Amino acid sequence: MNKRTKIYIVADGGNSDIQFELKPELGDDTLAHRQKRHAFYTQEVAHIKEFDPEMVFIMSGWEVGTDYIYGQFFPLIEEWALKTGRPVIVQTPSYGVSNEIFDGRYPWVKFEESKSFDIVNMGVTKQYLQQQIDLGISPPLPSKLFVCYNNRPCNYRTKMVDNLAKHDLLKDGVTTYKKGVVDQDALSDFKYYNVEDGPSLIDEEEFELHKTIEHDGITHTFEAYDFPRQYHKGLIDIVTESRIDEGEYQMTEKTNRPIAALKPFLILGAAGCHQWLKDTRGIEMYDEIFDYAFDSNWNLDARVEAICENVKRIRNEDPIKIMAKVKDKVEHNLHTYIKLIENMEYSFPPSIKNLITLNDYCRLDIKCGNEHGLQDLFIYINHWENYGGVYSGANMPWYKIDQPEYRYKPLVTKP
Repeated sequence: MNKRTKIYIVADGGNSDIQFELKPELGDDTLAHRQKRHAFYTQEVAHIKEFDPEMVFIMSGWEVGTDYIYGQFFPLIEEWALKTGRPVIVQTPSYGVSNEIFDGRYPWVKFEESKSFDIVNMGVTKQYLQQQIDLGISPPLPSKLFVCYNNRPCNYRTKMVDNLAKHDLLKDGVTTYKKGVVDQDALSDFKYYNVEDGPSLIDEEEFELHKTIEHDGITHTFEAYDFPRQYHKGLIDIVTESRIDEGEYQMTEKTNRPIAALKPFLILGAAGCHQWLKDTRGIEMYDEIFDYAFDSNWNLDARVEAICENVKRIRNEDPIKIMAKVKDKVEHNLHTYIKLIENMEYSFPPSIKNLITLNDYCRLDIKCGNEHGLQDLFIYINHWENYGGVYSGANMPWYKIDQPEYRYKPLVTKP
């Protein structure tokens, strides 16, 4: 008997519909948004009850804000979860100490640390390195002290840019801050940078996500993983990460970029993020040139100020000497990260290992309400295909041949 294990993967309401693209930091969480999200997840729960899976997955490997994204899902699915006793598994990079989902409110929810973002980071890094080899490109010697790219405006990025202005560092680096900011709270944080007409500090016009630009006769749409045109001009990278709240650790493409490009970097992220990178990903700190005493400081203003002081410490040093000091470490961090993510014992959450085995033997029945929910699963499956040492062009997995239908289609009951 070839029994299949039925799993249901919940779609991310924030990405399954363009109208769900909320910006809570700009106050967009309106009653209308919440009502639409409630309707979306009500439908998801109806699908789950009808499909009756052995387990339900939320694969949210690219988002830390699980309480915000899925907050209206868990009360709706609680009755089913308690009645059936079947697992509801949430995979996310981290969730922070203030997360309302994992504070004991729903003890039947199981958390697993997701590595899907890391898998994509590693793949992009290897692709970038190969491209450099194929094109015979060597990054130029840095002509600027730093780069600091900020696509999405928010208060803590405003603080970072404003403090660079306070310390008269803007002229020493490549700094971007998206034009047309309408958030008055973010604007009010500017004290040293001139904001007469709103912040317009931007050295690279194309550094705007999904913006199409033309340069040297070539049309290009800027995406998150791209290296900005002036990126290699900076000696170090001041990374303003996506999350800064306590315990909300996440390594996005922003931190991956300097690792791939062999640059030392400082992160404005959650307190302790540098130590977290060392403990979980083997990324060594550049204590040859930086003082990381600020890393554990919970005060955001203090961390911003300390990053500027660290930049000032190397302001008058020879860039070549700085590069020589960190050469072994940047190479160690690059190769360590690649090898770590290639290791599936590290990069696969426990439940994913079981799903991969079932998938290989055609024993898995996957359904979802929206294909976006499958993004992380496909990332893991492709990683297994690439590094599992099982498949070749002549030995394709069944799901590549049969093209299974994953989208859930509710049964139609005739009157």
